[in-house]
Amino acid sequence: MDAARQLNTPEIESSRQISRYYTPSGSNSIKYSSYGARVAIVDQRGLDRAKVFTSTIDQQAVDRFTAELRQVMVEKQDWSRKAAENAELDKEYHDQVEELEREKAMLAEERDALQLPLKRWLTANTKLDAKRESLRREKEKPTAEAKAAQLRDKLAKVADKGVRLALQHQVSSRSSF
Repeated sequence: MDAARQLNTPEIESSRQISRYYTPSGSNSIKYSSYGARVAIVDQRGLDRAKVFTSTIDQQAVDRFTAELRQVMVEKQDWSRKAAENAELDKEYHDQVEELEREKAMLAEERDALQLPLKRWLTANTKLDAKRESLRREKEKPTAEAKAAQLRDKLAKVADKGVRLALQHQVSSRSSF
């Protein structure tokens, strides 16, 4: 083992943060006593040779898997390149969408500013039409002179009728004598 890769076992044990660690020679489990000085108890176990690597290897299968792995790696690189290109396009489209949204907002503000005089004009036009209608109705009403003439005519008719009735009454009262 390299000197740079030497483990400082006493420091690992005193840190009390690691309960298990592995070295090329085996696994180490650390437990701490519950009483007294709370001493670290290290249980070391050696690693057996992996049984998978002890049997013979089918070199053709390894070559086939290696070729498939290379092919997959090439496809991964192609997909990564395409993803990067798509990310660039996505950023461009996103920037264009943001610009269009800003332009849309400005146009909406301009539209609202231009519609304000139109709304004012329509409101004023509606009020003008209402006043014209009110004026027309007032003009259709008879004037004071016309009302006076109508009342004079009614009074003349009533007076004529009263005179006729009085004359008839006189005539009928003379004839009854």
